[in-house]
Amino acid sequence: MEHARLLVIATPEEFETRRIIELAREKNAAIDIVVRTHSESELAHLEQLQVGIAVMGERELAFGLLGYALRSLGISKDETRHIVQQARSQDGAGASRRGPEAPAGASPELRPRREPDVGPVG
Repeated sequence: MEHARLLVIATPEEFETRRIIELAREKNAAIDIVVRTHSESELAHLEQLQVGIAVMGERELAFGLLGYALRSLGISKDETRHIVQQARSQDGAGASRRGPEAPAGASPELRPRREPDVGPVG
């Protein structure tokens, strides 16, 4: 763990995920972490823990189904991509809000790692 660059956590258990992150950071504070999550509340907590990326699997599955359905109805690949991205960026109906540091076109469920605030206090 001391020399690892990346840790992927796919367990559905929130407590286990948090404990794994805690133990990994004890050994390697700089490790990049990608996590599977199921809820907005856990997503917010993982952001506080400064994981690299948190993926909400059920939401990504729904977007994949939407894309397939649109393509099967004759919608062009580009238009389908646009519609799915619009669905991702919508606020409400369970959609996630894009963080201010998310790159253009990035899924709101895939949030870039936040750098810790380091600087003078006061």
